[in-house]
Amino acid sequence: MFELLERRPRERSKEYVKRVLLHNILIMELEPGIQIQESEICDLFKLSRTPVREALLELAQLRLIDIYPQKGTYISLIDLNLVDDGRYLRSILESDLAAMACDLATPKAIEKLNENIVLQEYYEKKDVDKLIKLDDEFHKIIYMVCGKAYLYEVARNASFHFDRVRKLRLLVKQPLKVKNAHEEILRAIENKDKKAASDKMASHLSAEVFDLEILKGQYLHYFANVKNYLK
Repeated sequence: MFELLERRPRERSKEYVKRVLLHNILIMELEPGIQIQESEICDLFKLSRTPVREALLELAQLRLIDIYPQKGTYISLIDLNLVDDGRYLRSILESDLAAMACDLATPKAIEKLNENIVLQEYYEKKDVDKLIKLDDEFHKIIYMVCGKAYLYEVARNASFHFDRVRKLRLLVKQPLKVKNAHEEILRAIENKDKKAASDKMASHLSAEVFDLEILKGQYLHYFANVKNYLK
């Protein structure tokens, strides 16, 4: 069921529509390949076409929506090349940031990371969507520790196809094994072991994103350029 989020105070109409559509794309409520109607979105949000069209164009720039003149607007298929690009970018950035965090992490930041891991353990088998959010938050804390808020946004915008695959893993009951990896990264940061922190982060993000058996099952139609991966 489409999830209509609460509008934030002073949130512009375009940003609200974009945020809600993005949320539903990432949690797979708006499934890859389905057609969406601009008029229906306008009715749903009770807005004119202008903010809706602007939101759709921005999502198209993120390659999450395909707009075909005279044909229609569709939720983009998951592009495995973009999945790998997002993983690669994060691996390069965050392995360096983990090493930087060895010098920059304050006791308060270490405490926040520890609290995050405790929550991961709690939600690991209870609420997998919450686990994904905690996974994201763990990495965001490291960006913030290093004063790289802008780079966090860059990496986030490059990782949306990667995020959809994470959600798909949960749909086919493949566990997200993040807690142990995060514990190893945090221990290295606490010990100010730059090489270990960098290596553990690179290993964590370079691990295979998902089992290719997913592509041979009921979700095959969710993917673009899939034949290149099934040779």
